[in-house]
Amino acid sequence: MISSTTKSFRDGLRALPPEIQRLARKKFRLWLRDPAPPSLRFKKVGLFWSARVGANHRALAKWRAIKSNGSEAARTTNTSKR
Repeated sequence: MISSTTKSFRDGLRALPPEIQRLARKKFRLWLRDPAPPSLRFKKVGLFWSARVGANHRALAKWRAIKSNGSEAARTTNTSKR
């Protein structure tokens, strides 16, 4: 699994309160170990995948295939409040 973020995602993350930033990083590390833990509530929402980051925040990701080796990658595109 390869994951990358966009500039708008990083800017949005920096604009969040420090405690939410820490929680988002903790949830991302959890997702790297196991992409489907129940606490993330990882689910498909339209063209995106949504992961829970606390009670009032979600991270959105967009999946794309990497054709060179056939693996899949997630490009994180946004963080949104509920």
